[in-house]
Amino acid sequence: MSRKVSLLIALSLIMFALTLLSPNLVPISNAAPAAPDAVAGEDDRESSTPTGWYWYYGQTATEIANLVSTLNLRIVDLNVETTTVPHTFAAAFVANTGVYAKTWDWAYDLNDSDIASLIAGATIRFISFKAYEISPGNVRYAAVWIDNTGADVKNWHVFVGQSQAGVGTQLAAFNSRPVQLTAYLESGVRKYAVVMIANTGADFRQTWYYFDKTPAEISTLVTSNSARVTDLDRDPTTGKYSVIMESWPTQPPNWWHLYGVSASQLGNYINQFAGRIIDINECGADCFTVAMLDNADPITARVGHMLRVGIGGQADGNTVAVGLYLKEVGGPTLAALEKNFAYQPASSIKVVEHLYAMRRVKAGTSNLTDPIVHYTNGAGSCPNPPTISGTEPLTTALKAMMRVSDNARTREISDTFGVLNFNNLMQSIGMANSQMGEIIGCGGNNMLTLADAGKLYEGVANGSLLSGQTREDFYYLMAGKEQALETGGDFTGIWKPAIDQIISQEHPLGMTTIMTQTYKSKMRLNYKAGGYTFCQGTCTDVREYISVTGLVQIPFCSGATMTLRQFAFGTFLHGVEDMSWFSGKNTLADQTFNATKAEVMREQIRAGLASCFFQTLLPLVMR
Repeated sequence: MSRKVSLLIALSLIMFALTLLSPNLVPISNAAPAAPDAVAGEDDRESSTPTGWYWYYGQTATEIANLVSTLNLRIVDLNVETTTVPHTFAAAFVANTGVYAKTWDWAYDLNDSDIASLIAGATIRFISFKAYEISPGNVRYAAVWIDNTGADVKNWHVFVGQSQAGVGTQLAAFNSRPVQLTAYLESGVRKYAVVMIANTGADFRQTWYYFDKTPAEISTLVTSNSARVTDLDRDPTTGKYSVIMESWPTQPPNWWHLYGVSASQLGNYINQFAGRIIDINECGADCFTVAMLDNADPITARVGHMLRVGIGGQADGNTVAVGLYLKEVGGPTLAALEKNFAYQPASSIKVVEHLYAMRRVKAGTSNLTDPIVHYTNGAGSCPNPPTISGTEPLTTALKAMMRVSDNARTREISDTFGVLNFNNLMQSIGMANSQMGEIIGCGGNNMLTLADAGKLYEGVANGSLLSGQTREDFYYLMAGKEQALETGGDFTGIWKPAIDQIISQEHPLGMTTIMTQTYKSKMRLNYKAGGYTFCQGTCTDVREYISVTGLVQIPFCSGATMTLRQFAFGTFLHGVEDMSWFSGKNTLADQTFNATKAEVMREQIRAGLASCFFQTLLPLVMR
């Protein structure tokens, strides 16, 4: 993997800053959790079963009703933006299907009598409840409720007009814990509305609630309580927050809370975390405070957590981003985080040049033995201008470009065939969000997305872009299995030691070394990795861009039949900052990439090992 350090005079990447000076995300732990199984009757704020969901702001009641009807949605949290008529709202929704399907309704501008009528007989239960004053002394309520029946039934209460002490009194009187806590004004006096449920049985949670806390104070409390935020409500009188946090009876999924972010910033965070808003609150014009819960598949949740935590929580989905991708060739996408984010690919985009050249070989317009002008600037150079020294065969340049990421050889290929042709190839095969423009090794203007790279690798694997011996030559010239067999190691260390470590950790008990070696011999791996380090004014403050995309073949067994499944994969780290960089430093970005470069394959390797051990390899040994 070639790494190039460059001083950018006018680097366009600007450090992201939140409106409030506070931690912008608070992962509950440094573990690597995966999405748990769905639980019947599980509350929206506790369920991380992936589902379709939306969030909108600036919506009238009519617009919300249209969204609910058209998209079959259900509101999980509602915030009243304007108290003047017509009201506008911000809301978080889930698809009202599967484990999230419930009988529900919502209303606004309710008075005390309306609330009493609604809850008479306790056939419903509030899941979102906000109080607001529309004129001095005239308090109204917006509520979202579900049927309090079947698996969703809970012993619950709602109280309004409470002081801070009064909230505590009511909770104690009913042995309950708060699930919604809202501050509001009534004739200039601060009061609270609270929704609570009995803190017993399956609903028991170790719970903490606080008033008038700053973001920094909340962060400290989350850490000291080993808790996660479930409700976060901005107090209009102080600008501080009422907050509810709770422990989890089992390993929690990933979760986050954010303060004072704009709509565009929040959108970036949602994409970066693959999260779902469970609580939404506003702090002014285009200013949002939210709590989120994981909404990702298990692989994305696990590996995404590793990537974000590994770089110290820098990821904001804009200046700093991480991504991952795994798609079965001819099958479903199994994991995806920021698959359409246009990241700086550095040398990993060289696979486009490789494909273009090999397609010419397949078409008979070029031959691997063709002589091309040879540049001797060096593998890690910025080959501009190139230093010419005779010619060399096309295959020699391709092999050096793909196996050891030689930048001078890459320019040989670029000058031979033309960058415009590479871009035309990308557009013709559907890589619409990627482009190539720079001399690789000299700058940072290339863009690639994981989804686009996946199209390239899948097209090669399924024969639509290459086939026959030319496809075998395409693979052979790349980093991966063939390189390791010939030289003892592959350039980025994915075939060995990374996959060896996964096999060692995941093979079934009783599977011998010979059996695992037999299994791995049926695997295949070909990839291209790359990395840049760009200086920010001085080269003690840098941003790093590291990525890999490729194709892996994993055996699966059924009876005596072994099937070789192929998967396009990728991982990237984009814009990770190091403010104390020096040449040779093993940075957080380096460490995180090395720890995660093969992780998207782990679940498939585990499943393949188990299937072949019990159905193919073990019977052979026993016979």
